[in-house]
Amino acid sequence: MMISTEISASPDSAQWQSIDWKSVEPPVLKLQMRIA
Repeated sequence: MMISTEISASPDSAQWQSIDWKSVEPPVLKLQMRIA
């Protein structure tokens, strides 16, 4: 018998909400340009 369990990377959505997106966005955009 197989038992399926769901696994998520971050069970606590509060961690996602606590990210300061204004400070994260510029380096992410710069990295995207380097990858492209």
